[in-house]
Amino acid sequence: MDPNDAYVCQDSLDLLAGQDERFVDALYAEVFVRAPEIRLLFEDSIEDFAVRQSIMLRMAVGLLDDPKVLGPKLRSLGGAHAARGVKDHHYPVVAEAIVTVLSDLLGGDWRPEFEHAWRALMAYVATEMILGAQDRAA
Repeated sequence: MDPNDAYVCQDSLDLLAGQDERFVDALYAEVFVRAPEIRLLFEDSIEDFAVRQSIMLRMAVGLLDDPKVLGPKLRSLGGAHAARGVKDHHYPVVAEAIVTVLSDLLGGDWRPEFEHAWRALMAYVATEMILGAQDRAA
């Protein structure tokens, strides 16, 4: 990942200030349209997961410039997701949904560099979380 991606992702999140609930609602709607089976993974309320999703994205963006801290956190999270039934093929679905929803919510403020940075971040997050799931399975 480009070291500037953290700043670019943060800039896009700054433009969404105060819209966390709207983002999360749109994200889960998009995920469930793309992969309805993911809905079955939610034993708890969607609201609990929604809050955690928003926190995780902000944590990932905030720690992008410190992969020695972020990587282990994501791997741990990946192991926990695997324990709940999340499969490797779910990560690209969620990643695409995140980029789509961010783009939709930002509308005319969405820029090509946002797209690039978010895709890079989501690829990194997915890779680390999948590694964590594999570590758990080993």
